[in-house]
Amino acid sequence: MTDRLKRASLILALALPIAALGIMVARGEVITRSGRAYRISIEGYDPRDLVRGHYLRYRLDFRWEEPRERCTVAECAYCLRGEAGSEPLVVRVGRDDTAGCDASFPETQLDRLQQFFIPEDRGPVLERALRSRDAKLLVKVSRGGSVVIQDLLLDGRPWREVVQELPP
Repeated sequence: MTDRLKRASLILALALPIAALGIMVARGEVITRSGRAYRISIEGYDPRDLVRGHYLRYRLDFRWEEPRERCTVAECAYCLRGEAGSEPLVVRVGRDDTAGCDASFPETQLDRLQQFFIPEDRGPVLERALRSRDAKLLVKVSRGGSVVIQDLLLDGRPWREVVQELPP
């Protein structure tokens, strides 16, 4: 290989991961700015992960619309019905049956909603706050069905505000 080809290969090898990261950040920003916001209750926190790592892990506590299960096909989606900013009614439907939904996202994206990044030094104080407060996620769902977590709310307020008021 010539020096010119080696240099081009090195630049490409360095630029691709940076470009991919930039695309991921841009995608999240587009969804955050243009998506429809909802509040989803969470429960079942895992305190071992709060103290040990950078992620809060929990289960989503959807307000299910009856009947709860309508999806009988291989690819399902979560259909959300309700005003933006509210806690929506949720039903599982076929991925192609989302016409009556105010917003929807594929079931394959559920995993990304079940953990929330927190600074490691905030784990213990956040653990105490979660035990005594109503916890919800503020999520945004795009028209294309992408979903991102915008914030963790404790008693309707951003978690950072709440833990600042608590003793360390």
